[in-house]
Amino acid sequence: MNSLCVLVVEDCESDASLILRILTKAGYAVLSARVETEAEFRAELTHRDWDLILSDYSLPGFSADAALNILRQSARDIPFIIISHNIGEEAAVAMMKSGAHDYVMKASMSRLVPAVEREIRDAATRKDRRRFSIALKESEARWNFALEGSGYGVWDWNIAEAKVIYSSCWLSMHGYQCIDMLGNFEHHKSLIHPDDINQVELAWDECITHRATRYRAEFRSKDHDGGWRWVLNRGMVVERGLDGKASRIISTHADISLQKKNEQLLVELNGDLERKICERTAELSAALDHLAESKKLAALGVLVTGIAHELNTPLGNIVLGISTLSDELETLSDQLDRGAISRGGLRSQLVQWRENAQMALRNSSRAADLIDRFKQIAVDQVSHAKRVVNLGEIIESCIDATLNLRSSVEIKCETEIDQSIQLMSAGHLEQVISAVLMNAMQHAFQGRTSGIVEVKAMRVDSEIFISIGDNGIGIKSDFCQRVFDPFFTTKLGQGSMGLGLTIAHNLVTGILKGTIGIANRQSGGVLVKIKFPCDPLNVIEDIY
Repeated sequence: MNSLCVLVVEDCESDASLILRILTKAGYAVLSARVETEAEFRAELTHRDWDLILSDYSLPGFSADAALNILRQSARDIPFIIISHNIGEEAAVAMMKSGAHDYVMKASMSRLVPAVEREIRDAATRKDRRRFSIALKESEARWNFALEGSGYGVWDWNIAEAKVIYSSCWLSMHGYQCIDMLGNFEHHKSLIHPDDINQVELAWDECITHRATRYRAEFRSKDHDGGWRWVLNRGMVVERGLDGKASRIISTHADISLQKKNEQLLVELNGDLERKICERTAELSAALDHLAESKKLAALGVLVTGIAHELNTPLGNIVLGISTLSDELETLSDQLDRGAISRGGLRSQLVQWRENAQMALRNSSRAADLIDRFKQIAVDQVSHAKRVVNLGEIIESCIDATLNLRSSVEIKCETEIDQSIQLMSAGHLEQVISAVLMNAMQHAFQGRTSGIVEVKAMRVDSEIFISIGDNGIGIKSDFCQRVFDPFFTTKLGQGSMGLGLTIAHNLVTGILKGTIGIANRQSGGVLVKIKFPCDPLNVIEDIY
């Protein structure tokens, strides 16, 4: 049961009782007071918060019109319904215009309850609206205070009336006075740069017609002196009409001129930086090309020096032997002319000539062998006959041929090889494996009587991996990058020319299209890793 506080202005007690009974029957718990005079009405009006006032139209010494005037003066929003026997239509209309909410004829009391329910409901709605309006104004006041304090300008757009109100901070930001502003929306639009107005209007339209609650736009706004200032505008819809369209938007204005200036400066600096990077890149590329060319020339110099050094000895021996032989032939010719040669002397000369000739032949063979090795370095070889071979068999053959060459060191070889790997034309790979194994035999086990060599081979996807390691004395770390250079050897003059690993490197990278590297093992010794595509045949066919 809903409670209802009713102030009844009625001089007839029975009529007042009837009214209260009707309301009670309708389900209200009625708390009431009846007054007949102006003094009583004034006293009761301030005594309690009334939900409803029901007044007779005419009383002795008082009237509904007088009561309504007193209610308006009090500024209280209380539903006021006139109940009368004889109020005319014109008088009823006049009372409604003066502020009465409804009227009910005593002859038609069935209308009383619906009229009361409607007016109580409407009064509650008006009360909620007033409370919301007060809260909104307080919130706006706090918001404006905070924004003004932080340097943000505020402008309030009443869309229905096309009016705009500006905060003092907004005016100060652009150098305006209140009298400079017309206060209408068209004037506000004229302050936006022509190149920016379209994108700003699109943002407004999103809020007004598409029910977006907020918008954000950056544009140039005109100052009082005619200059343009970059601003960041953020807006929020605070009211909407019954059709759902925004009817009021409040926006903030922040000066971002310095930010835009810095952005432009940053663009210019980035452009300048990119230009300098391009210039430096070109310079670096030229320097790298020059360095590469210098390295090629230096490598060529080393190679030529090495070739000259290696060929000098056998060629010198050949020249010595042939020149000696030539001198002795001249001596023999002179002796024959003088008849001063004996059979025994001739035989002795023949022995010396044979030795000189054999020396020249040996050194010629050595020079030819050196030239063949130099040709291998250039990877200028004719492809081996094409045949399918097993990688395991190739490795085992190289091990048998290489590790048995040295008997002073007992070598144990451990293998872990995928026997399913088949290769085509593997002669180049045999040279590579043999060169690496020979290098281990010559350098890994100096000062030792035994050692272990480990060979592993496997296939991973489309590549073959081979590793050859030993448990020997290792290699100096700064030598790891030099072992593939031509004529680099730690046994100069001891039968090593320093070409084995160079040839292996060139074969792997040039023919097999793979990679080869060398490094010390943590457990001791050296590990050589070789990687190349599974089908070297296709690579060879592409080259030749």
